[in-house]
Amino acid sequence: MECYGFFSGGYNYSNWVTHRSIERFDSLKHAKNVFEARAANIDRRFPCVDSYAEMHLFFEDPRPKPKESNPDDFVDPGYPDRIITLGTRGGIKMMNL
Repeated sequence: MECYGFFSGGYNYSNWVTHRSIERFDSLKHAKNVFEARAANIDRRFPCVDSYAEMHLFFEDPRPKPKESNPDDFVDPGYPDRIITLGTRGGIKMMNL
């Protein structure tokens, strides 16, 4: 199941979401694997990830239509369908909303 999401690495990251921030994932498992790599500081494009990292997932693209808008336009994604976080002992939690 295809899903869309945006990643926040915790306090070190901005909370603004733009068109450029939204990523497409092939499945929930793919999104979880990407989150796990970023939380472990393996992905060099996302340095300084802390224990408050989150990934908000949506089953439909949260960007407004048409998609010809500027990549730096802000997006109000609304409520996510799933949230991936780090647990208290370092595990990966996926919450249904």
